[in-house]
Amino acid sequence: MLRRNMQPLKDFYKKYSGREALPNEDKYMSLPEFIDLITASNVVDDNFGAREIGTLFNLSMITQVDELNKERHCRMTFLEFLEAFCRVADRVITSL
Repeated sequence: MLRRNMQPLKDFYKKYSGREALPNEDKYMSLPEFIDLITASNVVDDNFGAREIGTLFNLSMITQVDELNKERHCRMTFLEFLEAFCRVADRVITSL
């Protein structure tokens, strides 16, 4: 399913990421950008609340050794985005 829809997923990632990245940095998706994407998709309702988005974001991030001195744990790559997107889809489908 991901392979067949890879281009739209890349487009979503590109559209909603990079707002907080500096001009010389690689683009990444932050939590506020991910929240914007999910709320814009109109999947947030009584069964799937907005407060769950942050948890799914964190569960999708690769574990980092140093979360105190580095901000990598807040910067979602495209691979982590795919994981988070699948977690959201799973949560939405199971809440139906």
